[in-house]
Amino acid sequence: MSYLPISIISYALNGFSLIVDKTLLNESLPSPYVYTFYIGLLSALVVFLIPLGATMPNLQGAIFAILSGIFFALSLVTFFTSMRHTVVTVVGPIVGTVNPVFALIVGSLILNQELVAHQWVSFLLLITGGIILTFNLWWGKHSLDKNFLIMILSGCFFGLSYVMLRQAFLYDSFLNVLIVSRLALTAIVLIFLFFPQTRHDIFGSQITHNHFANKTSALVLSSQLAGGVSGLMLAWAVSMASPAIVNSIYGVQYIVLLGGAIILAKSHPHFLEERFTPMVLVQKILAVIIISLGLVYLAI
Repeated sequence: MSYLPISIISYALNGFSLIVDKTLLNESLPSPYVYTFYIGLLSALVVFLIPLGATMPNLQGAIFAILSGIFFALSLVTFFTSMRHTVVTVVGPIVGTVNPVFALIVGSLILNQELVAHQWVSFLLLITGGIILTFNLWWGKHSLDKNFLIMILSGCFFGLSYVMLRQAFLYDSFLNVLIVSRLALTAIVLIFLFFPQTRHDIFGSQITHNHFANKTSALVLSSQLAGGVSGLMLAWAVSMASPAIVNSIYGVQYIVLLGGAIILAKSHPHFLEERFTPMVLVQKILAVIIISLGLVYLAI
């Protein structure tokens, strides 16, 4: 199976997950560390995959998989930190643009993860489409502030995480790499418990009220189910292709975010920070056409 449909479905699911995440960060889980902690904790469920054929990990593969898990934890903390202060339709595209660009730089310059000619064309089309799609949201208002820098940092951490994941797949099986990288993420978030304030926030959050049987827990579960499937599919895609080209398909995620923001505009106006004038609609249509061309060019 091609990595392209897997990547598209993955980013669509991630778009849904981000909408729920933004709701939780605004209303129920004020600390990015709390949210990252529960994501990392749920990642430990990969131990149930061990009987499916996991073997003793290759040392080099394990090192890159562990590095991937560490960078993923850092990317989550910085991503959710920026989401607390900025609308999700801004954070997602900025992080999504930096991610594949940084992955391309690191992957090609350090680890020889090169793109072939037609992938370069698709990469440029997809990145251009993503920038046009979101340009009026972030240009000017978010170009110099501290939160913008956190978004850039988050994109770099995501890029590093997927570059390391791709490198790990070159040394070991998909199952081994997935298990080691996710357990590394779990180990990192458990360190949060050593900090009194973070520990207090974790056990004092709305998730733990009523023994986890509440609306917040249900939202976290639905979000992480979608996010977990998305992450699994994205890892699968990265095992087959360069993380730079896989992550450049992030424009699909923004289209889902945009649709969700429009649907939830009345109940959650903070999701969207732009007015749909005729010029903005032309911009969106042009961007979607460019992204579609990039996807078509990848498929041929």
